[in-house]
Amino acid sequence: MLVGSTSRRVLRLAPCPVMVVSPLQPDRSCDLVAWYEAAVKRLLEEHPDAYTILTQTEVAHLFVPPTCSVVGRRELGATSRALERLVSSGVLFRYDVKGETRYVND
Repeated sequence: MLVGSTSRRVLRLAPCPVMVVSPLQPDRSCDLVAWYEAAVKRLLEEHPDAYTILTQTEVAHLFVPPTCSVVGRRELGATSRALERLVSSGVLFRYDVKGETRYVND
């Protein structure tokens, strides 16, 4: 067990039993692809009659998982895979417009 100098001193000098607990780290192992896929599906279900155009970057910034503080390459990659899954299942269609991929619920 690794403890810092303050924790070690408290453990050594305390007149009663002491338990040292470190705070839980956020679960970074969550499936981000499934997170983004579910978030997009929820958006489409909440607005069933709306014509929706999405990009990978928009989705990554619109639906930030609680375990993320910033959107990085990992989140953008997961967003891309989630959108492609939705294309494969027929929920969205993919269009390339001037070099940018857009996903539409048409």
